[in-house]
Amino acid sequence: MFYMSCFTKSELAGTIKFREFPRGLGNWTDVNGVVWNVNAIIGKVVCACKNSQLHPYYTDTSSCSSYGFVHQEWQPYAIEVAS
Repeated sequence: MFYMSCFTKSELAGTIKFREFPRGLGNWTDVNGVVWNVNAIIGKVVCACKNSQLHPYYTDTSSCSSYGFVHQEWQPYAIEVAS
């Protein structure tokens, strides 16, 4: 199995408003009930993707399907904590 990950400089894709600042990687739900998969935390920015937009490789472990080449992007978002 081959795994490659890279970061490139890019503009923020927007702002995600959470009830608390994410303390780790994984799934976090925003104040609107949208579940985000957080792949990186860099200062007050997270690299995230909506769970509904994740490739099945990252969400379905029910089989040993070979997906071949999988491409997934986690965009950078500023974090706002709801008060």
